[in-house]
Amino acid sequence: MTRRINSKRFQLLENDYQSTFVQVRDECNALQDITNHQEGSKPVYSQLYIYDTDNEITNRISAVSRHEKSSSISPEIIAMIKDCLDQHNPYQTYNLPTTSEVAALILGDFDISYDKRDIVVEKTCGTLQRIHELHYCYLSLQYPLLFPFSQGGYNSNVKHYHNSSTNSSKYAKTVTIREYLAYQLMSRSQEVSAILHVKRLCQQFVVDGFTMMESQRIDYIKMHQQELRVDLYQGLSDALFRGERNASATGKRVILPSSFTDQLDILCRVFKMKLQSLLQVIKQEKIFGRIKAEIYTIEFQKRGLPHAHIILFLDPADKIKDAEHVDELISTEIPNKNTSPLLYDLVASYMIHGPCGHSNPRSPCMKEGKCSKYFPKKFVEETILDDNGYPTYRRRNDGRTVERKGTPLDSRYVVPYNPRLLELFTAHINVEKTNQSTSIKYLFKYINKGNDRVIAGIYNNNQSANPHGIFDEIKHYYDFRYISSCEAAWRIFAFDIHHRYPSVERLSFHLPNQQTVLYKGGQTVKKVLKKPRIKESQFLAWMECNKINEDALALTYLEFPHYYVFDKKKKIWTERKCGFAVGRMTHASPSSGEFYYLRVLLTKVKGPRSYKEIRTVENIIYLTFKSACHAMGLLEDDIEYIDAIKEAANWALGHYLRKFFVSMLLCHCLTDPKNVWERSAELLFDDIYYTPHNNQELTGLIFIQSFLNN
Repeated sequence: MTRRINSKRFQLLENDYQSTFVQVRDECNALQDITNHQEGSKPVYSQLYIYDTDNEITNRISAVSRHEKSSSISPEIIAMIKDCLDQHNPYQTYNLPTTSEVAALILGDFDISYDKRDIVVEKTCGTLQRIHELHYCYLSLQYPLLFPFSQGGYNSNVKHYHNSSTNSSKYAKTVTIREYLAYQLMSRSQEVSAILHVKRLCQQFVVDGFTMMESQRIDYIKMHQQELRVDLYQGLSDALFRGERNASATGKRVILPSSFTDQLDILCRVFKMKLQSLLQVIKQEKIFGRIKAEIYTIEFQKRGLPHAHIILFLDPADKIKDAEHVDELISTEIPNKNTSPLLYDLVASYMIHGPCGHSNPRSPCMKEGKCSKYFPKKFVEETILDDNGYPTYRRRNDGRTVERKGTPLDSRYVVPYNPRLLELFTAHINVEKTNQSTSIKYLFKYINKGNDRVIAGIYNNNQSANPHGIFDEIKHYYDFRYISSCEAAWRIFAFDIHHRYPSVERLSFHLPNQQTVLYKGGQTVKKVLKKPRIKESQFLAWMECNKINEDALALTYLEFPHYYVFDKKKKIWTERKCGFAVGRMTHASPSSGEFYYLRVLLTKVKGPRSYKEIRTVENIIYLTFKSACHAMGLLEDDIEYIDAIKEAANWALGHYLRKFFVSMLLCHCLTDPKNVWERSAELLFDDIYYTPHNNQELTGLIFIQSFLNN
């Protein structure tokens, strides 16, 4: 039912519960539709949709029914058809939600082209007015049950409170919408929060709030993108020589920034605390050994609950070396119910996959009639480590089973786990041994895969617009970004999505006078070039540090962050007092010429104090970086290209490495392409090696070298 909400100044025309926000193209027609809004009619001109999975069947029926209340369509039949299509559709682009939740669907995504919502309110005098989603009255009008007295609206002019002991310069001057929403979601002992007790309406409030956060971020970018420009120092110097005065006529604009369930508050905080406790226990108790590095990313995947993908790097002395060590840390068997009743119950509750296959063909893991996770596994008497260190875990046929949904399941359905962690945290914690350190790049797939998305259909049941009842389903399907309520709450609380230790220092480098210069538009070129630190850069500061520190002369550029820290404001390197960091230089393509050869030399040359010293080999100064590489023997047998592939293999997947190899062929820089191919074949096809290990049907498959060479 449509309701009209009154306030002192505004009335908001709002559809009950499943609200829709409008983005218009033809303002006159849109306003006419809103003013002619009939009781019980559907919202139109939608860009953001609050999607409730519990009402999917009802929505489908209402979309094709002339009279929703008297529809003769059977919900049970529609549910069966939907499940059948979801299970067998080979062209399904995105995974479907596997839990009941409220989510936001954003047509396209949040980017610089995103425009504000078109929210129209009716004044008490009867006229219409548009308001911004960050308007003080918006939340009170949209959620009258949560703000019955029009209290608590967001005001962008509210300033932060800072006491005398707080360094106020570190914080924003005013409260952001994220901070306001986090405040609203806090549970307080002396105050009852209506938001935290309205279940699915709370989910809607959270995802709606997240879209407001992103809208404020986009507004900031649009307001500031005209201010900053970037160019090379040489480009500004050439512009001044040509007689150009206005710096806005040079360079290019910079778009900022460069990186960009019911009890949701309890769920997110508990998961965050458990994640922190998990890492703390692993490190303090040395469950797997001494941890040298760690990295994790949080993912939601339209499953309602967050989960973490974690990779731990062990000290070389503690690395798993044999099958016996694997069995001490990882189990894939059902425990003895009599001797370990607690562990048996935990495995049965958290570490059993399925049932799937013939026992449950409608399981979410089923793809084309087979389990996409390759269950059930095979029985194996002893753990086996192959030549690459990849394990096949022990799964003995000991007759032990657990019952899930009326189906007895044996150890072939057990997900690998660590008994100690399972007993401590009583949660699903899948533990696997990785075969090599380069497996970290497979974790990057989750970091770089982008946001969750869905294909959704939008129907119009207006009979006057469609008198023959013909629906063109192709035209009604759109690609949406999917924002679950749990993900929205996680981001509102500003919890980390990605974490890594130790930190990684990105090391930039450049050819002479090719450092980037950041400046504000509207300045004259002469004024920009007169800035005292206009020539300074991280790379030049490294060579300056080598001039005054004898210890630095023994370090390459990559080794430098381990012992020194770069001050971005002062643009100087200082000795590190605690901790350490890993240095990573920006990537360079072989087709970039001297820039690429400079990078090759920086991996070898220690402590240079100038570009000239980088080009110096055995007291001979060479004119180009390429000729210096030749003198050092780095270009013999294409060794620098083989090393480049090996370095990229630490973070790049096989398909990228193959494209990298093709780019080398296209730039005609390889003297012996076949030699490069043969010496890097295992890296170029590492993703092919990876797949058969998971597929139990291909167990025992061996890739012979002649196959790769052909």
